[in-house]
Amino acid sequence: MILPHDRQIAAWLAEGPDQGPSEPLARALVATRRTSKRPRWSFPERWLPMQLTFHRPLVPRAVVYLALLALLIAALGVAALLVPGSQPVPAPLGAANGSIAYDAGGQLYVANPDGSDPRPLPQADKYAYSPAYSPDGSRIAYWSNDTPDRLQLFVAAADGTGATMVSEVSFDSNTKFAPIWTPDGRWLVYAGRDGGVYKVAADASTTLRVASGWSPTVSPDGAWIAYRSDSGSEALLRVVSSDGGESRTLTSGSATSDHFATMRWTADSQEVVFHRGGIHAVALDGTERQLSPEGAYPTVSPDGRWVSFLVETSIGVEELRLVDLETGEARTLTDRAGCMAVWSPDSTSIVTFANGCFTDLLLVPVDDPAAATVLDVPADIGGMAGWQAVSD
Repeated sequence: MILPHDRQIAAWLAEGPDQGPSEPLARALVATRRTSKRPRWSFPERWLPMQLTFHRPLVPRAVVYLALLALLIAALGVAALLVPGSQPVPAPLGAANGSIAYDAGGQLYVANPDGSDPRPLPQADKYAYSPAYSPDGSRIAYWSNDTPDRLQLFVAAADGTGATMVSEVSFDSNTKFAPIWTPDGRWLVYAGRDGGVYKVAADASTTLRVASGWSPTVSPDGAWIAYRSDSGSEALLRVVSSDGGESRTLTSGSATSDHFATMRWTADSQEVVFHRGGIHAVALDGTERQLSPEGAYPTVSPDGRWVSFLVETSIGVEELRLVDLETGEARTLTDRAGCMAVWSPDSTSIVTFANGCFTDLLLVPVDDPAAATVLDVPADIGGMAGWQAVSD
């Protein structure tokens, strides 16, 4: 359908802006000013790759309008999910389960998504542990050391080739934690023995100290880094802009405990989930809520629905539990877990240590925990596992 002011603008453009009739132009501009502007989020180019939004020649206008309508409906659904307090944010579009990476005896291994076919991964040095895949699954970062007192951070292709050392730090137990990728895949965040929280470029071009503390975690939107900082008898949960700057305290605990030893952001980047005599979440404005009266070492599922955590029921025996972030409903997945939980990219499974820390790896389907299986891995696991996200 051609609107009247379409013809007026076409006539003006045909004659040129210096020669076109001024009266029709004025009427056309008045008409366009009466038309409401589309909000920015409704333009698909803002949240889809541009090559997917090009208009192809010879496509009927009605088809284009129908396609845009479908995109607008999808955008409204996404916008609703992003409102704080609404439904959890879904997993990234197209995320599927790729390889599981882990270390055993100082050697990196990868296995299929079901844990089968473990095979060694080429690595840059003699000893490596705590592998972490980049958000797009194309690269893998890991810690390595060939001397007792130094650690090197390497980045390689997902198949282990082309490893490059991007940072070197003094050895410390805090660096048992896997390095953390920023959502854009450009940086890695870690804690150094000198008490600093660092960002290092994945291409080794830049290193920045952004705060003083340890146990850092990066928000899904890439805007914030949360970390633990000790001050006297207090352990502080603090946040700082991912570019550095002024830090602020959200909540506190005891410096003589493992409070805030692991923290995770909710999928909407609005809260930090932590343990302190139970599982809690604190918002950026300092508002707290309790998710479970007991438990430690929480992780958040990629789809934003669940928080997994561990509860020690007796010496050396831990239960892996889930709590729904929206409803507060909790349930136990298995009673033979330990120390860590790593979610699959599609949020359907968890890898944890079986029967205590740094022993066997246990793969637990969330909807069928009775089908949990111990993975066929070599002995002497030394760090945390990583799970690769690949395009679906």
